[in-house]
Amino acid sequence: MELKIKLGNWLPDQPDYDNGITVASNCLPVAKGYASTKGLTDFSNAADSKLTGIFALEDSSGNAIIFAGNRTKLYKYNGTTNNLDDVSKAGGYNLSSTDRWRFVQFGDKVIATGGVGQDIQVFDLGISTNFADLATGVNATHICIVRDFVFTANNSDSISRVRWSALGDATSWTTSATTQADFQEINDLGQITGLVGGESVTIFCERGIVIGTYSGSPLIFQFDVVENNRGVQYGGSITNVARTSFYYTDDGFYSFDARTGSSPIGHEKVDKFFQADFNITYKENLSASVDPKNKVVMFAYPSIASSDGSNDKILVYNYVLDKWSLLNLSTDVLSKILTPATTLEGLDSISGNNLDSMTTSLDSEIWKGGNILMVGSQNNKISTFSGTTLTATITTGEFSIQGEKLSMLTKVRPYYETTGNALISTQVATRNTHEDNFSFNSAVNINSDGFTPHRTSGRYNRIQINLSNDWKNIQEIDVELQTFGAR
Repeated sequence: MELKIKLGNWLPDQPDYDNGITVASNCLPVAKGYASTKGLTDFSNAADSKLTGIFALEDSSGNAIIFAGNRTKLYKYNGTTNNLDDVSKAGGYNLSSTDRWRFVQFGDKVIATGGVGQDIQVFDLGISTNFADLATGVNATHICIVRDFVFTANNSDSISRVRWSALGDATSWTTSATTQADFQEINDLGQITGLVGGESVTIFCERGIVIGTYSGSPLIFQFDVVENNRGVQYGGSITNVARTSFYYTDDGFYSFDARTGSSPIGHEKVDKFFQADFNITYKENLSASVDPKNKVVMFAYPSIASSDGSNDKILVYNYVLDKWSLLNLSTDVLSKILTPATTLEGLDSISGNNLDSMTTSLDSEIWKGGNILMVGSQNNKISTFSGTTLTATITTGEFSIQGEKLSMLTKVRPYYETTGNALISTQVATRNTHEDNFSFNSAVNINSDGFTPHRTSGRYNRIQINLSNDWKNIQEIDVELQTFGAR
């Protein structure tokens, strides 16, 4: 008999038997099955230590500009040399091991926060050659733009305080009814762990979520607790697209909308998997961002296998399809960038004067300028997801046929697409009872007739599919089995 198995949702929190997919590694979730994705490759030359923040914007002339920072310096990307040019203020910086740079654009100013030990920094586009202190003694961990205000949280005065600038003036912070600069203590909800701006501000705290809405003088902003039974302990997990934010907290992954509150997105799917795999000792390394092109959120994290606590995996969530996958890929930080057009000199620099050695095609959109791309950071460099196609592994749940009769599995036929020379193989694991151990047989490559031949017998079966080289997507497999009794 022939059994058709569609490659549905990856559900590692569910039992293996009659599960959709138990492994979905190094691929992206799509409507039918899974799609290939590429590894990281160098976009810039190296900074002098690990990057903790990356930010991109367009200036008033429409030019894409990229900034980045590590714990001692701030950098501006140079499209001619491909270098990260040091644009730090005199004397540089000394961020703590748990702090990171966060950036916003306010008109023609780039503003960056590096924690309570560092005054907020500002860079005037078209004027500045180096960052400088925004205002004397003004510091913060978190930052966002709310209407015409610069909003901050967690300063040297209080870990539960939000503070905002004068209306339309990022340099004025003295409390004043005239300028509308002010601050507010968010009581009883613990430390503020993140901000998301827009027409209103969403304030994520350890024990709750607060919405701040502009009301004008005399209050300036009205603050309402919209959730007080769940908070966000991991600030690095907070990211957003449009009006929806995403975050991870102690009981799992959630999406949040100010109109509807928080909704679980990982419950009975990946929450237990992540809780078991996340190396919480290095929770400050957690980094999240949205890839708008692929409609996914990425959460980079250190797994229990990470020897030094650096991020070695990325959990991927397709927020349109409500579907997950996992990348075994290392990156210190995740962000979105607008790509500046790269000159021939820049291509020479990144390729070491050997264009044939480049892993990214010269036709790639990353060189064209003006594209929104997801980026990471490896080896102290800004890196794009445009390297070689990752080798993927997809494993089905365990299945049986006809009242759990013994069967012999003889053939697996994958349905896939390729952009070139794909290498597809399958492996089979069988067992007779749920208490038995199982192991996969040796990989069998797909033959000229489009299937992989096998000869394995057992009551319960599972299939592992290995995909490498130029594979594009895979949506289902057909499995041929022959029953031969129930004993």
